[in-house]
Amino acid sequence: MSCDSWPQLEERKRLEAANKGLVAEELDRCRLDVEAERAQAAARTAAGKMYSEKEGEELEVKVAEMKAEKSVVTLRVGSFAVFKNSSFKLLR
Repeated sequence: MSCDSWPQLEERKRLEAANKGLVAEELDRCRLDVEAERAQAAARTAAGKMYSEKEGEELEVKVAEMKAEKSVVTLRVGSFAVFKNSSFKLLR
């Protein structure tokens, strides 16, 4: 390994560690948001909220869109992981 790539490797490691922390925090926040939404939906249902056919259709479409977006995000994350691993190999 050349002397020039050592600082780059250390900086990448530092950034990766910081990003892992940010991702963990964001995942926790998302889980809390989902739990809050779930509790609100349960409370509305318990209070007698009924969904019209139109509302049900809109919710189904939204779920389908979110599932499609999830697969794209998963693919992107996988691509970034492959890129990161190949970048580390080049620096070593």
